Amino acid sequence: MAKENKPRKIPHVLINPSQGHINTILQFVKHLLFKDVKPAIVITVFLFNSSFSDLSSTSIDLYNISDAYLPIFWSVGPKSFAALIKKLGETGHPVDALIYDGFMPWALDVAK
Repeated sequence: MAKENKPRKIPHVLINPSQGHINTILQFVKHLLFKDVKPAIVITVFLFNSSFSDLSSTSIDLYNISDAYLPIFWSVGPKSFAALIKKLGETGHPVDALIYDGFMPWALDVAK
């Protein structure tokens, strides 16, 4: 019996870092690319416009979510993040895994 040669699905991973871990996350993302994983970084609008503007021409997907001040971010952030995950699923890029910072513990609840 011959094996079917189905194309291998490349895992899609969302990474949601906090500001203090950006350099570490970038190194990790490069490692994921090398391992044939499709990483996507989810950051606030402020970080998107400052720290990550030079990555827009790479193979790393960048998404931004609301960067309201901390008390508001805890109520707005989960909604923005949930909308992004839903949008990615609807456009044929469902999320297979989520890597998040403990600063945003709501990320796991949103992903579930």
